Amino acid sequence: QAGERLFLPAVRSDYAATHGGAPLPAPDEAVLALYVRHAIGKANSIHCFGELLMGEGRPPVLQPELDAHLRSLAKALAEAIGRDFGTGAGREYRLGGVALDQALLEEAARRHAAELYATQHRLGESLAKANEAGEVGRRAELRRIFGFEC
Repeated sequence: QAGERLFLPAVRSDYAATHGGAPLPAPDEAVLALYVRHAIGKANSIHCFGELLMGEGRPPVLQPELDAHLRSLAKALAEAIGRDFGTGAGREYRLGGVALDQALLEEAARRHAAELYATQHRLGESLAKANEAGEVGRRAELRRIFGFEC
């Protein structure tokens, strides 16, 4: 039943069941890293941008809304890690020797959001250049075919 099994033991068990009993070929730390990366990427791609504006895409949310999202994400992710990877008395989750506390998760999500915004900006500039080149080509083609400017 979903929600009744811890995530990591379930991944190990499911892998063994589908691979002839072979152990999961990745260390627990790698599974945790992928889990964190996926959670941050999915949440940020949805909540760091506003509603679609035709012709403009999805604009970044305002800073107060972004800050609230990142705080909420870090809190929920810290709780999810504890729930899905099993909690022990004083259990601390680490990646590369660094503790995955709420502050670190928020900072990771903030950096990811900044990269999303930078990528959106670069892609927007490339699209604008491509649209401009297309418009120049369209005018040249009209001039060639019909002999007039528009």
